[in-house]
This record gives sequence, structure tokens and C-alpha cells, in this order.
Amino acid sequence: MKKRVLIMAVCGLLTASMALTALSPVPVYADDWDDWDDWDDWDDVWYDVDDDDFETIIIEDWLREEARRDRERERRREENRRREEEERRRREEEERRRREEEENNKRRVTGIRVSTNSVTLTVGASTQVGVQVQPENANNRGVTMTSSNPSVATVDMYANIKANSPGTAVITARTNENGYTADIYVTVTGSAAAAPVKATSVRDSAFCAQAAAQIIGAAPGAIVNLPAMNPMSFDANVANAMKSRPDVTVSTAFPYQGHTYIMTLGAGYNLSARLDKTGFADWTSLFAISGSDPMITVAAVN
Repeated sequence: MKKRVLIMAVCGLLTASMALTALSPVPVYADDWDDWDDWDDWDDVWYDVDDDDFETIIIEDWLREEARRDRERERRREENRRREEEERRRREEEERRRREEEENNKRRVTGIRVSTNSVTLTVGASTQVGVQVQPENANNRGVTMTSSNPSVATVDMYANIKANSPGTAVITARTNENGYTADIYVTVTGSAAAAPVKATSVRDSAFCAQAAAQIIGAAPGAIVNLPAMNPMSFDANVANAMKSRPDVTVSTAFPYQGHTYIMTLGAGYNLSARLDKTGFADWTSLFAISGSDPMITVAAVN
């Protein structure tokens, strides 16, 4: 319909233009009358611009314009389809992440349990404690095991606890995710390994001299075991040796009233503060404060 109206309008304009031309006054001179017959050929001027030619030109332009518009419409439709596809993929990715986050939240570590909270071992013995991360299907089930006093008890990554010397220690299991903890209280009892030093009296300077030499010559972080035949007191030589080697733990075992006792002085203990006027730290005074001083432990083996 639009095409027909456009063609009719152009044809109307052309006809009007030809009519105005025909009505315009044309000067004619006498000597031109002989050529009047030539005006019969005037119509020949228009033989190439008839209505069909104008119609053809207009239709071709219109077809080209329509083709361009079709291409533009197709481009826009393709662009819309691409955007819709991107939006669909974005929503799917958001939904996948949301479901994954929900699943991860269900499997986050919420706690830790151990099979027992206390263990008693003799020197040299070992045991394994069960450790369970909660929930059972947690993504990160990693646990770090540590000991508060490795000289007394050590622990490996599989919760195997080994007793090294008399005393107490706290084994802690900590989850790698969120840091939940569970403690195991370890008590170690038992006689110490034999050593070449033997004491024959309560205050034996020779015993103390050899004990001081062992302390000074001990390996880093070692435990020096000093078995004695009687309850032993320590002199200034031992106190100075412990002061020079604050990394060494001293443990002595001796019989008393039908039992064998093990007294342990923790690494870094200030024995000099316990020396009396005679230059000895009496074993009875050390026994008396063992309950209140965490650096001194006393345990009856039998």
C-alpha cells in the first residue's frame, strides 16, 4: 500500500511539472515558423522518463531499504538472543554456586571429639587416642596434634602418645578448619633409665658434682635421669648447671618409706632460689612445694 501511494505521488508531481511547462509562454519569432513542425518532436524528449522508469527506480530503492532494515532487525534479534543466552548462563552459574555454598556449609567443621580426656602411662610406654572431627562428612578433616610438655610426653600426627619421663603434659588436638580443640591430660610415671651416678647419702657432694657434669654435657632439650639409693638433695653445683642449661630437665628416682619416688625439676627451673644457708636445696623442701610449684612434680611409682 505504501509503495503504491509513493508511486502515485511521484507520478502526480511529474504530471504537474509537465503541465506547468506546457502553460509557460514560449516566444515565437517569424523566422521560426518554418521550424514549427520541429515542435512535433517535443514529446521525444521524454521518451526515457516515462512512468514505468520512475516506478522501477522507486521500487529498487524501496527494496534496498527494506533489505537493510531486515538485516538490522535480524542483527538486533541475534543480539537479543545472545544477551538472553548470557543471562541464562549467569543465572545457572549463580544457582550452581548457591547450591555448592549450601553443601559446603553443611560440611563445615563444627567440633572435635577425643576418645578419652586423660591418659596415664609409664616411662617408655605409648598409646593411641581416637580423634574424630565433626561432622563425620566434613570437607576438611585435618587435625594438628601438639604437646604442652614434650619432655614428658610427645604426640604424632596420628595421635600416638609416647611417655618420655615422669610428669604431666596436655595433648591438644586442633582442627585445621575453624580451630576447634580437645585436650588430653597425660600423666607419666615409672622409673628412669639407669645412669652411672649412684648416691649413698642424703647430701652427697660427689653425687651432685657428677649430676652437674651430666646436666652441662646433656644434649639440647634432654632429660637427665639421676637414680639414687637415697632421697637426694641438690647443691649449688647442680643449681648453677641448671642455670647454665635452662633447656635441660632433671629427674631423680629414689626409694622412700617402701616406695619408689620420681622427682622432676622442669627445664629452666631456678634451683638457686631454693638453696639454704648450707648451700643445699633439701629434698624434703622440694617435696613440700611440689603441689604448688608447677615446675616440680613428684610421683610414686610403686
